[in-house]
Amino acid sequence: VTVSRMVADLESLGDEAGHMARSLIEGHGNRGEKNRLPAYEELDALTRLAAQLMQKVMGAFDRLDLKAAQEVAFSNTGPDGELRIRMARLTQAALEQEDVAQSVDLALTTRSLERIANCIRKLGEHVIYLVSNEDVRHQSDT
Repeated sequence: VTVSRMVADLESLGDEAGHMARSLIEGHGNRGEKNRLPAYEELDALTRLAAQLMQKVMGAFDRLDLKAAQEVAFSNTGPDGELRIRMARLTQAALEQEDVAQSVDLALTTRSLERIANCIRKLGEHVIYLVSNEDVRHQSDT
């Protein structure tokens, strides 16, 4: 059952990544390279961090590594902490845009990244359950 939940989360993650990619391609194609915002550099860094977390959680699943899964599910430091900080910066950048279309694109992309990060965190929680039989889904990460 746990693995089937992981598959569902992976499907959700893939859907969100597709939404984000379509939004970025459409927005970037309409505005061209000369109108690229500094916020897009932040977005690039965020997607790289999310990819690192994804690799870490999938490695934890492959090796049934409880410690690595806990780091993904609960970490306030390292890549996940940095992910949260960068997410807040990107949200602020979206709110400060004068171009409404760019602001909406950034807001939608930020929301997709938040959902992706939540899926990755949930994958970590599933690995914890798989390895230790401990349900940590509703525990606070503070």
